[in-house]
Amino acid sequence: IYRTCQRSNSMDKREISKLNSFLAINTQINSGNRGYNVITQYDRADFISLNGPEIRLAAHDKESSLEEVTKKIATQMRCNNVCVTLGVEGSYCFSSIDNVAEIVPAFATNTVDRVGAGDSFFSLAALCMAKGYSSIFSSYIGSIAAAIDVNIVGNKEHIKKEGLLKFLVRMFK
Repeated sequence: IYRTCQRSNSMDKREISKLNSFLAINTQINSGNRGYNVITQYDRADFISLNGPEIRLAAHDKESSLEEVTKKIATQMRCNNVCVTLGVEGSYCFSSIDNVAEIVPAFATNTVDRVGAGDSFFSLAALCMAKGYSSIFSSYIGSIAAAIDVNIVGNKEHIKKEGLLKFLVRMFK
């Protein structure tokens, strides 16, 4: 699982893309790297998680539908599973393996601090994908992680197994 928000050299990217293990990548744009840290710097991935502006920047496409942009990046990256986080609208998940494209809802009912929600989504969704779970199931778990994260101010604590399980139990009651 690889996450980057800073520019790393091209050698790193080539080496990362050659890994034979499951490769999940999340690249982030910020004021220091805008336009230079796009997912397409990598040759391939098994799972990609980006937000809407990040995937559109990588595709150089502001006009096409999210579905079209996602499929374009998935094809270019030889990636079978792509999730695009959409904040309060949830996430759009595309899987060529499962032959499915679906909006997974956002589960947060209250937001204290949204910084880090995408990281939490990526971390848990990528772990589920690496373990062989479906893209939709993995996205639901990622969305739950993001919902828990937005109720934590800053990085004061991490998401704990107990909290995740408690959230799941409440959902299915």
